[in-house]
Amino acid sequence: RNWCRCDQCGYAAGWCGQHATPPRDDDTRLIGGSWYIENVKAELDAPDEWYFDGDAGLLYLRPNRSSPGKRRQGPLPPPKYPDLVASHLDTLVRIVGSQAEPVSKITIRGIGFRDTASTYMREFEWGAPSGGDWALRRGGAVFVEGAEEVQISDCTFTRLDGNAIFLSRYTRNVSIVNNEFSFIGEGAMATWGETQKYDATGGDFPMYTLIKQNYIREIGIYEKQSSGWGQAKACASTITENIMFNMPRAAINFNDMMGGGNLVSKNLLWNTCRESGDHGPINTWDRMPFLTTLKDGKPSFDPEVTRVTDNFIFANYGGSQGIDNDDGSSWYDISHNVFYSADGFKMDYGGHDSAFRDNLVVVLPYDGQNCYNVGPFLPDHVDLFKNNTCVCGASTDRIPSGCGSPACRDHSSSWLPLGTMRSREAVMRLSNVREVNMEIVATVSECDISVGGAMLAKNNRYFTPLNNASLDCGGTQLSLADANSNFGIEEGSTQSGLPEPSEILQWAEDMMV
Repeated sequence: RNWCRCDQCGYAAGWCGQHATPPRDDDTRLIGGSWYIENVKAELDAPDEWYFDGDAGLLYLRPNRSSPGKRRQGPLPPPKYPDLVASHLDTLVRIVGSQAEPVSKITIRGIGFRDTASTYMREFEWGAPSGGDWALRRGGAVFVEGAEEVQISDCTFTRLDGNAIFLSRYTRNVSIVNNEFSFIGEGAMATWGETQKYDATGGDFPMYTLIKQNYIREIGIYEKQSSGWGQAKACASTITENIMFNMPRAAINFNDMMGGGNLVSKNLLWNTCRESGDHGPINTWDRMPFLTTLKDGKPSFDPEVTRVTDNFIFANYGGSQGIDNDDGSSWYDISHNVFYSADGFKMDYGGHDSAFRDNLVVVLPYDGQNCYNVGPFLPDHVDLFKNNTCVCGASTDRIPSGCGSPACRDHSSSWLPLGTMRSREAVMRLSNVREVNMEIVATVSECDISVGGAMLAKNNRYFTPLNNASLDCGGTQLSLADANSNFGIEEGSTQSGLPEPSEILQWAEDMMV
C-alpha cells in the first residue's frame, strides 16, 4: 500500500513506528510510492532522459545506445530518433454540445491517435469527481461532452500521455468498440458526470455507454490511479468482451455507484495492480449516495443492481479480490465468474444488498481473507454467498498484500503444490508461517444475521489442504456444521481436500464455454 500515513496503516511499511521496539502509535509519516523529478539538468544521468532549457530553446537528450566491439576513439555520432516528438496538444478531437442541444450521430472509425502532451502535472486541472479514492482530469485525446449516438471503433490509441477517451457531463449511447489502447499516460477511457451535490436527477452524466471488444494494455505510464475503464458519476454502462492487462491499478474502476445498472461481462483481465496493492482488477467504491431515478423512475438513493458475470479474472501482482468491493460498495450481483489468484467476496464499511453466487474462486495464500470477508450492516440488508466453489490454498507461494511484482512472492510460507502428498504436520507447519491459515475459508464480523450479520451463505463447496474448512465469526473459529447449527449459515455447504489441478481447469473450462 503506498498512499497512507503510518499511523493509519497498521499493516504497512516495516519502518513505521508501530513496528519499532517499543512500538509507537504517533508516527504520521506518509507512506509513499514511486515519484518523479522532472526537467532537472543535473539529474540527466540515464538513457532516454531529457532536459529542456526553455530560455535557450535547447533540448538535451541522453541517448540510449551501445558501442559493440572495440572502444571507439573520439565522439560517437548522434543517434537517430525517427519518432522523437515534442507534443503540446492534449486534445486531438473535441465533440462538444450540451444537454439541451446535444451533438448527435458522429462516427470515428479506423483512425490512429498518438503523441498528445502529458497532463498529470497540470495544476488546478485535477479534481475528486465523487466518493472514491481517485482524482481525474476532465480531458482526453478524444473528448466527448453533450453528445448522443457517438461511435468510436476500429481505432488505435498509442503514446498518448493523458487520457485517451473522455466522456464528460451529458452523453447518451456512446459506443467504443474494437479499439486498441497501448502506452497511455493516464487512463484508456474515463467518465465524469455533473451533479448538484448528491442530486443526479438532472441527468447531466454519461449513460448507456457501450465498451466492447477493446484491447487495452500498458496504461498508467505516469498517472498510477488510472484504469482501462474508469467510471465516475455515470450509470447503465456495458463493459463486455474486452481484454485488459499490464496496468498499475485496477482494469475497471467504479469510483461511485451513482444510478447503478451497469453490466460487466465476458472480460479477460490480468496483470493489474502491478504498481500498487489493497485493490483488485475490478475495484469499486460507494461512499457517497446519489439521488437518481434509474431504478424505478422515481427519485431514490437506491441504485439499480450492477451485474458482474462471466468474466475470467486473474488477481495477480498486487491484486487481492478479483472484485474489490470496498468502502460501502452495495447492490452488486456477481455471478458465474472464474477468479484465479484471488480472494473471493469482499463487502466492508457498510456494504450491503449484494450477491456473490455460482463463481469459481482459486485462492493463493495472500492476506487471509480467502473465500469471503464481510463486515456488519443492518439485519434486513445482508449479502448472499451461494453456490460458489472456493479452492483455498492452491499455491506453492504466498503473495503478500500489496505485492507489486512476482519477485516479492514469499517462498518461505508456501503450501505444497497441488497434486503432491501433504502430511498434516507439514501443512500445519506451513499454515502457521506469517499467520496464513487456509483452513479459515471466511471472516465474518457477525455471523448472526438477526442482529446485523452481513452474510447469508449456503450451498457452497470449500476445498482446503486439511479438509477442515471453518469460519471466523467475530473472532471465534467455527466449523461449517457449527456455523449452520448456531447461526443458520452455510446450510448445504460441503468441504473436501484440495482437488487435482486438472479438476480445477475442467471447472473453469465448463464455466467459460
